[in-house]
Order: sequence, then structure tokens, then C-alpha cells
Amino acid sequence: MSMLPGHSMSDPQPALASLPEPQQLVMSDGYVLNYRLWQPNQPTGRALILLHGIQSHSLWYYRSCSYWSRQGWLVMAPDRRGSGINTSHRGDVRHADRWLFDISAWINLARRLTTGSLKPSVPDRAVESFQPQIVLAGLSWGGRLAAAYASLWPENLSACMLLYPGICPRIEPNRLQKLLLKFVQSTSMGQKLKKIPGLEPERFTRNISAQEFIAHDTLALREATLRFFWHHHQLGPLAMQGLSHPQRPVFLALAGQDQIIDSHRTQALFQKELHRSQLPHELQWYKEAAHTIEFEPCHTLFLEQSTNWLNRVCPAFSPSV
Repeated sequence: MSMLPGHSMSDPQPALASLPEPQQLVMSDGYVLNYRLWQPNQPTGRALILLHGIQSHSLWYYRSCSYWSRQGWLVMAPDRRGSGINTSHRGDVRHADRWLFDISAWINLARRLTTGSLKPSVPDRAVESFQPQIVLAGLSWGGRLAAAYASLWPENLSACMLLYPGICPRIEPNRLQKLLLKFVQSTSMGQKLKKIPGLEPERFTRNISAQEFIAHDTLALREATLRFFWHHHQLGPLAMQGLSHPQRPVFLALAGQDQIIDSHRTQALFQKELHRSQLPHELQWYKEAAHTIEFEPCHTLFLEQSTNWLNRVCPAFSPSV
């Protein structure tokens, strides 16, 4: 893998040795998934699970993960099955439910870790009644997945962050292509790999060093199976429901110069909920940003605004005296 990108050509590159080593979790079907974990200096009873995009992986977002952990959050960034350093069944999934079941496994792990981290310093009685605060954050295609999960099982979450989510992508299969995908997804043809369209580096960011990183990243996913694309399509209605009628607080971040996501259509789906709901939703536009805010000049502002919202919606655990 090429060196991780800075925000400009003059930014120092991070020392790879300083990044969390991958850890592993076995899913209910036996698949071993890798993830990275950023622990806060002091336990606060809060965890944030970050779902990456269709091409990316957890290390693209090490800056955000590191920042949120310094602000008192346990941050878990898994590589999706068949993506990143998960080499088995590359770019494939047997069923859309499998992605959702994997998220439940991450949530269960986050609950155990946040509860366990409090035990040494908190009275047993307080820990027994403690309920961890779990925030599910999805970037780009991961936002499609996060919104779909939140629409089905909101009771498992405290809040949701949808960051330039892939709910209204600019490139989608047409009606005929969807019918063909439905037909072949259950046959042997369903496992045939196809190039993922619309993933040129310049669509993600105008940051030249980040474009070079994306172009040469050996862990990036550039092909997926036909049944992957079908299950992607199946998530669409659930994701739209999770965005337009959320049952938990939502932080929505949109990029004004996005060439991958239709930001205006995404805003329109959320706008009525934003005005009518009593939940503490927040919408932030980054007018000059390209798709991947992580690589854009506004990233620092995004971190400040998202963290302020997180801390307001999910305050740190304080045991009763």
C-alpha cells in the first residue's frame, strides 16, 4: 500500500508504525473480519463505529478516527468483508443481510469494550445499569449501509452519522440492468467480477497527493461481483427510509462539489425531517469540498462540527453518586 495522504503536499506523512494494528473478529458465518481500534485516553462509555466506502478501507480515515478517540470516543473502523485487508471472497457478499449482520457483531463488540473499560474505575452497581452509547457512522457507500441498518434496528443505536452517504449516487444501474442483475445474482454468473464504475481518483478529491494515494492504493477495491451490485440495489429503499424518516438523531454532512453523490437530492430527502422532527438532527454543507471530505481543506472544520454534535447528543458517562 502506498503512503497515506496528507491534506497537502507539504503535510508530513504519518508513521505507519503509530497506527493501530489490525485486530480480528469472527462473524457468525465463520468469516474473519479485520478492524482497527482507537481507544480514548479515559473511558467515557461511548463508541463510534465507522463504515468505509465501496472502494476505500479503514486507513483512509485514520485522521478522523484518531481525532474522535482523542475527544473521548472509542472508535472502531472495520474493513468490510471482501475489502481492505480482508482478502477472502474479494468484492463479494452472498446476501445483503450479511452486511447487516456484520454491523450487529461490531455493535455487540463495541458494547463489551465500552462496558469493560469502565469497570476498573466505576462502582459495580453503576456499571450494571450502564447502557453504552453507540454511534454508527457511514461514509459514502458505508452511509448507504449505515442508513439501511438504522432503519431496521434503531434500538441498537444512540445516533447515526451519514457522511456524504451513497444513498443517491450519480451512477446507478438502469431498469434493464437491474432486471439482469436480479436474474443472474443467484446463478454462477453472480460471482463474476465487474469493474466498479465512477471511481476515478479525481472524483473523490482535488487534493493531488490524495489522488495519487487512491490511484496506487493496493488495498482499494476496484471490482465487485454481480451479486454485490444486486445487493447494493436492494439496500436502496432501506437507506432512503433511514435518511428521510430516521428514528435516531442524524448528523448529515454533504460536499458541495460532489461528483459521486447527488448532494442536493440527498438534502431534499432529509429536509422535511430536519424541520419537523424533535430529534437533534444536524445538516452541514461543505460548499467547496469534493466527495471525500477526509482529504479536503474543510476536514478540520468537519471534525470540530461533528465532534460538537456527538458530544451534545451523546454526553460522556457520569456515574450517579
